[in-house]
Amino acid sequence: MNLEPLKFDTMEVNTSLAKKFFEDHPNLVEEPTKTDIKKDTYLRGAIEDLPDKFKKLANLIEKNIDLFCQLEYFIRKFPVKTTKNNDLKLLVNYLNYHSLCNEPVMVENIIKTPSITISDTTPLVNLGLLADVFLAEFKEAILISTTRNVAVCTLFKELCEEAGLSVLLKIGSPHSGNLFHFEKDCGSCVGIITRRSDIESAVDVFLNAPIMNIWAVKMIYVEESAIERFKQSIGSKAIHKIERISQFCTDTYHYNDKVYLFEFIEDTAAQPSSSTMYIPIQTYRTVKELLSLINTSLCVSLWSSDVAESNEIANSLKSSIVWINDYGNFKGSPRIAQSYFSHLNLDNNQIKTKLTPKIEHLMKLRSEWVKKDIFVRRELVLGSLKGKKITMNFDMDFVDVGKDFMCVGKVMPVEIVYLEDISLQEVLRAISRGSGVLYYSKGGIDEYYSYLTKIKAPIMFLENELSPLCDGEVSVYKIPLGWTKTIWTSFGTIFAN
Repeated sequence: MNLEPLKFDTMEVNTSLAKKFFEDHPNLVEEPTKTDIKKDTYLRGAIEDLPDKFKKLANLIEKNIDLFCQLEYFIRKFPVKTTKNNDLKLLVNYLNYHSLCNEPVMVENIIKTPSITISDTTPLVNLGLLADVFLAEFKEAILISTTRNVAVCTLFKELCEEAGLSVLLKIGSPHSGNLFHFEKDCGSCVGIITRRSDIESAVDVFLNAPIMNIWAVKMIYVEESAIERFKQSIGSKAIHKIERISQFCTDTYHYNDKVYLFEFIEDTAAQPSSSTMYIPIQTYRTVKELLSLINTSLCVSLWSSDVAESNEIANSLKSSIVWINDYGNFKGSPRIAQSYFSHLNLDNNQIKTKLTPKIEHLMKLRSEWVKKDIFVRRELVLGSLKGKKITMNFDMDFVDVGKDFMCVGKVMPVEIVYLEDISLQEVLRAISRGSGVLYYSKGGIDEYYSYLTKIKAPIMFLENELSPLCDGEVSVYKIPLGWTKTIWTSFGTIFAN
């Protein structure tokens, strides 16, 4: 017999700061206006003391962290804890990263308009894209918001201007085409539970994860030999309830606004309402099978006490953020923010082009090139600089170790990048990292091409600029740095049960 879970009084969230903000801004929400931001030119030029202004903005956001959290809860009902520990943590870290970064940031050819869009469902962390706008040497950023989110965007605009950064705020219709920019949730979060894991801790984490945003755990994979223990743990905390969708599952359990579907037999579970979330739970037998089931997702919460197994799974996943025996942990240096923003920029700077003989040849070159160890690739690439007064820094990875965690960040390649009039160092970095390079330039590194061809490096020169095609079958990315993958491993008392 299933017992009803204990019920506690709902804790009332303090929104006094949010209410006062609306009182101080009586004319905050106006009727939506058309947002025509398509111009041939924008005011451009390097901003003086930009790193210092990023640092000041980060400090101002931290001082107003409670106000941001209350506004997010008051307007969109996003949990205060998630807003504070996830969105604002990454936003502040991204600004701090660029305030400290000595590496050249190549975004001039990637960002064509200085606009950032915050629609009704855009995560708050995306406000950090403002840094990319100013790094692309635009003098002013354009912040486009729906009427629903205008309070948060107004607060952010005011803090930007206090930090010395010019931001223009425009109100757009919820159906405006501009509001679909940076709108994907990247698959949200996937949970994985192996047979050797602290199942009780994992269940507590997944039951209390947020719903309906990018940090929601929307799918859970459980090793077949652990499924009964997992079900018993869920059953001790949730309600076993039969409903219409139960015909597609072996069991359904309800916990607050989540419905857990064991062995759901369809690909996706339709959401019946905006307040209820269906979470399919699937089993797997081997690591190979598990990896074949998981496509790209933004983040993964992996639970395993087997070090070799957890490392194999974590490093094989294509996700930008992986937590081992943890969830929602963003401890570490400011560089951790790259794991979110590089994924976001990668997803939104993709070109679809035709599979031409030249691109097909490049893909074959790359498939052989990546079989070489990365240190071998670096030595080969460095051979092109013999006798040249050019220095190279390949060290883009990082490791942070704390009292109860270890964080490893790795810069990952993409299959093909398109580089246009970019420095030799960035071209060589991309090649050594394992990316195939389509390069267009009016000059610059032509003298190195014969050497790179000799060592069979994956690079092809283009006679003309690469034009995007809607019906192309090959994905090409305009991100020279690739994308950053970060793996957090928590340790200590996690296996006390």
